[in-house]
Order: sequence, then C-alpha cells, then structure tokens
Amino acid sequence: MGESGEERRHRIGDVVDDYCPHCKLLMNHGIIAVAGDEILKVRCNTCMNEHPYRHGRGPKKKDPVKAAYDELMSRPGMPRPPAPPRKGGSSDEEE
Repeated sequence: MGESGEERRHRIGDVVDDYCPHCKLLMNHGIIAVAGDEILKVRCNTCMNEHPYRHGRGPKKKDPVKAAYDELMSRPGMPRPPAPPRKGGSSDEEE
C-alpha cells in the first residue's frame, strides 16, 4: 500500500468494526451494501445479524446517576421522595 494518504474505498466483503445491536458489542462486520463511498449495510461476523452501518456508535448511554437512582427507587419498600414544589403556583407559606 502506498503512502499517498488516500483512504481505500470500501468494497462489499471488506471487514469493518461496527456496533452490533444483537451482540451489544463492537464486533467485526462484513460489508454487504455500499453506495459510492458510503457503507449502507453490514453483517456481524459473530451472530450473522444484518443491520444498517452505525459507524461504530452504540446506543445512547444513560446518565449513570439517574440509572442508579431509578434502580434504587424501583425496589419494593423504598420510600418515595416528596414531590418538588410547583413553580409559579400560589403557596400558603407566603401569607
């Protein structure tokens, strides 16, 4: 391969890394559909699941603090926090 700095065009059958929604991991995928320079569809080499090319990006990550809070609050017997005060509403405390 030359040192021209140009990236080789992707072809059907080439192997690329992509996020597999079935395996839930970044895995090797074979390219199965290409339009011009753009990869359209890939097949996971591990589970053979076909899906649109995701450019290696997985699902959006949840806020770890919110996820831990939600898990804790979903446990039976956990007290529920009081509702936050409403903004703009009348309050008896101001009289």
